[in-house]
Amino acid sequence: MSEAAAPPATVFCTQCGRAFPVDDLMLFGGSYVCAECKPAFLQRVREGGATATNLRYASFGLRFLAILLDGVIGVVIGLLINIIFRVSLVPDPAHPFAAFLSLATLMDFLVGFSYYVFFLTAYGATLGKMAVGVKIVTPNGGPISFGRAVARYFCTSFLEPFTLWIGYLIALFDDQNRTLHDRICGTRAIATR
Repeated sequence: MSEAAAPPATVFCTQCGRAFPVDDLMLFGGSYVCAECKPAFLQRVREGGATATNLRYASFGLRFLAILLDGVIGVVIGLLINIIFRVSLVPDPAHPFAAFLSLATLMDFLVGFSYYVFFLTAYGATLGKMAVGVKIVTPNGGPISFGRAVARYFCTSFLEPFTLWIGYLIALFDDQNRTLHDRICGTRAIATR
């Protein structure tokens, strides 16, 4: 039985911002560079110049729209889970933590975690981000790892609400439109369209 070859990971050229399979780009000191941009990039390196990236960072509005779309998806899935799995894991429904210790709450967490981490590691974007053309990448335009996706999930799900979502507003004042969780996890949100 032959295994199906996994599609190559998509990486963005840090100079022109176009998407390529990772095998079509060259990696120079942490920067992915396409064949077309290579001569100019190497010339800048030889001259001692900065190897600046030209990634097109996603605007605050695009990111907000992606969050709204993912929120709608989450609410629909959450309602279905609550209808199906509303079974308490504690025998006494009057227990102060009965609502938190239900099978539905556990399933909500597992499905939300799996959705976010799977889509970010496999595609670099959740369904909401895909719909508006936003992708999450490393600072050099590469795909994010499983560990970064997990860290982003916990930052967006627990840290951002704890800070009253002020971490999202940081993107309005950052030259790369980074939020608090982007800064913590070393990621960037780029526009793919």
